Amino acid sequence: MTWVVGVPIPFGYSIGCADIRVTFKDGSEKDCLQKIYQVGPVVCGAFAGSVRVGFEMLSRISYLLNNVEPGGAWDLDQVAKWWPADALEVWNRMPEGEQRLGSELMLFNAHPQEGDPWPKPCVYAFKAPLFEPLGVRKRVAACSIGKGAMIRTYCEPVEELWANEDLVKLEAGHPGGVASGMIRMITERLLALPIKGISPHMHMLLAFRDHVKATNNDIKYFKKDRSMELEPVFVMPPVFTSYGTFLKASGGEVNAAEASC
Repeated sequence: MTWVVGVPIPFGYSIGCADIRVTFKDGSEKDCLQKIYQVGPVVCGAFAGSVRVGFEMLSRISYLLNNVEPGGAWDLDQVAKWWPADALEVWNRMPEGEQRLGSELMLFNAHPQEGDPWPKPCVYAFKAPLFEPLGVRKRVAACSIGKGAMIRTYCEPVEELWANEDLVKLEAGHPGGVASGMIRMITERLLALPIKGISPHMHMLLAFRDHVKATNNDIKYFKKDRSMELEPVFVMPPVFTSYGTFLKASGGEVNAAEASC
């Protein structure tokens, strides 16, 4: 399984982060897969469950969201109403072995019109087999999918995000500042409590109203005067970013079948 976290930030953007571990049918695991992407005009998505189904879901939602006039934007509150029917269509054509692994999808962005003084952040999760939308309604809440959503020790730092005044101060004069503190807290918890099926390496996307920013949780050290950046001590390994490359590197359909995350 995996851990994907989505957080609507009341300062006008949404954060999503996802680990990179894959569990194969024989029980072996490998840190090798990016599970979070920009899927439309300033809309991001991430998946958990069957790797094959996850990429099929991303492909479908990306096709639908990018079929828009230049400069167009999406209201996720409206997307959440029609997406379940499309998700179900994808789900119904997947092999039974893949369906047994389940499928969850998260979508997040900043609302193109709503919000005052900052854009309204939007985060939705959808879970097989019905894919009914689950939206994050509270301004200071979070949403998790995958195995990590059931692990209290992992979710606590995200749920307590706004109780940390020092963390909130990072946002002052620096849009996206909360994200740097949040990913640091998550990384510390992942490293302190390793759990089978979840990698400590994570990709993070920040969805603003007019752009998306990508980063990860590499850890680097600096000299005290910050005159030189030293070698990172925690580095994101190479990852696959499509089902095709994952399939080829895994040795074909037989080995990649029923891989989960």
